[in-house]
Amino acid sequence: MSTEAMQEYLVEPRTAWVRRIRDEIILPCRERAARRPPIPAIRAGTASRQEILDQVLLPSLWRIVRFPEYVAVLGARCPTHDWEMKTKLLQNAYEECEHPLLLARAIRALGGDPDPILRDEPGAFQPTRDMLARRDWVDHFVYQRPWIEGIATLQVGIEAIAPYALKPVWDGLAEHYGLSDDDLVWFHIHAGEVEMRHGNEGILLLEKYVADDDTALQERLNYVIDFWTSGFSAGGPLAPKTA
Repeated sequence: MSTEAMQEYLVEPRTAWVRRIRDEIILPCRERAARRPPIPAIRAGTASRQEILDQVLLPSLWRIVRFPEYVAVLGARCPTHDWEMKTKLLQNAYEECEHPLLLARAIRALGGDPDPILRDEPGAFQPTRDMLARRDWVDHFVYQRPWIEGIATLQVGIEAIAPYALKPVWDGLAEHYGLSDDDLVWFHIHAGEVEMRHGNEGILLLEKYVADDDTALQERLNYVIDFWTSGFSAGGPLAPKTA
C-alpha cells in the first residue's frame, strides 16, 4: 500500500480541536515513528536479524500480550447505550487473543524464540524502565481514567500511529529477509487497513463523545494523546530524511 493510499484512511475531523490533534500531533508523529531506528535500516535491508529481533519484534511481542485484556476492558466499560461500539470492541478483544501468536511467526522466521514471552516465563524479556512506565500509564488510563481517555490512549495514541511505523518494517522483512506472507500475517493486520480503521474509529469517537463546548475535556485528551505519542520519537536520534 502506497503512502498516498495509506493517507486516505485519515478521516477529516468535523471539529477544530480534533483537527489540531491530527495536524499537530498525529501527522508529525507518523513521520517520526517511521524514521525511528532501526526502521529505516530494516526497510533498506541493512539491519541484522538480531537487531530486528532485539529492537523491534521481541519488544513488540512483550507489549501486545496485554492488548486483548486492554481492549476487553474498554469494551466492558463502553457506555451502555452504545451497543454497537461495545460489541465491536469485544469482538476486537477476541481477535487480539490470536495476535501474539501471529507475531511469533515472524520472530521464528528470523531465528528468534517467542515462546518464553508467550509463556510469561520469569526473565524471558527485560523491558526498559520507559517500557514499564508506559505500560503502567496504559494500565492506569484503561482501568482507572474515564473511558474516553482510554480510547484516546489505545485507539488514537497507538492505533492511529502504529501502521505507519510498521509498514516499512513489513516491506523490509518481505523484500530483504525472505519472510513469507504466512510469516507476516501480523503485519498485514497491524500495518494495513485493519489497524488504520481502528485508529480512525478512535478519532471519530473523540468527536462523538466530547461536547463541542467541553474545552476542559478536549484539552485533557489533547494532553493524553500528545504525551503518549511522544514515545514514538524516543530511543535515539532520528534517521536523516532522504529526498
